[in-house]
Amino acid sequence: MRTVRLSTTWISDGLIDFEYKVYQLLAYLQKINVLFGQKKIYPHLSDMLEQYRYLADFKNQKEDTKNKFPQTISEIDLKSKMVHYEHLFEDDDILKTIDEIIDFALPKLKENIELGKELFEYASSVMELEPIGIVPLYRKEGYFLLRDTSINQALIFYYKVKLIQTEIDKYRALETKYLGREKLSIVNTPENIKLKLIKNFKEIPNPSSYMISIKEPLPLVPTWLPIAKRMLLKAVS
Repeated sequence: MRTVRLSTTWISDGLIDFEYKVYQLLAYLQKINVLFGQKKIYPHLSDMLEQYRYLADFKNQKEDTKNKFPQTISEIDLKSKMVHYEHLFEDDDILKTIDEIIDFALPKLKENIELGKELFEYASSVMELEPIGIVPLYRKEGYFLLRDTSINQALIFYYKVKLIQTEIDKYRALETKYLGREKLSIVNTPENIKLKLIKNFKEIPNPSSYMISIKEPLPLVPTWLPIAKRMLLKAVS
């Protein structure tokens, strides 16, 4: 799969010129729009969200720094009895250019993020998650099938819920492993596939098992699988 990425520090890398940076950004967004047209969501949506957060944080931190600098009296209006102040902190030409780039980039990124979210909602709407058999109390480990109803075929995955700890937060993530594929039929039902998995992998005698079906074709790696993992993680957490 073709990867389209923009360095998080693109705004300060290389030549800091407004027109050049606008060209960089628009070229990046144009490529993402092509991929969105192919219903390919990830990692492009996540990448844009990261870009947006980085630029917004940079802008806010710069404004906070400016506000912490001392001020000096710029004007005393005796008529209105008002004292006007101005900051001693002043941007140089490079910082002013970066501000202009950020002010241009944020709404453009937000507009395309919304397109990605709409595509995510559409993809989620054509997917359906259902348990295979009785769901056990322990659901942190098991199997799930990705079923394409157009060809009645299922991709089989093992999953395990893991707790990821970072310096500032902890969150749950889904670790998955592809096990193979099976053709579904009257004889080879999802329940029968589950029984075969229990027979072949005896370390999980009573696995939590789910099937996630799609009503319309979706690209597997950039859309179907990552959204299916999100749905499953929500169901088993």
